[in-house]
Amino acid sequence: MGRYVFHFYTKKHPLTSFILPVADADRKLLLAIISAQAVKVDSAAVATLLTTGEMTCTPRAVEERIKKLKKIAQEQG
Repeated sequence: MGRYVFHFYTKKHPLTSFILPVADADRKLLLAIISAQAVKVDSAAVATLLTTGEMTCTPRAVEERIKKLKKIAQEQG
C-alpha cells in the first residue's frame, strides 16, 4: 500500500513528518476539507457513481454518510 508524507509545523520541532497509510491520509484530508469548507454534495449523482451491478447505493445513504463524516470532522476539530 502506498504512503503519503504529511509535514506540519510544531513549536518544539520546526518540521515534523508523519507517514500514514494512503487510506488514513485520504480520510484525514477528507475530514479536513469537510471541516474547512461548506461542502454541498449532489447525493443523487454520488449514489449513481457508487451503484454497480452488484450493489445499489441510494441518495439517502450518501446523505447519511455525509452527515456522519461532518459529525466526525466537527468532533476532531
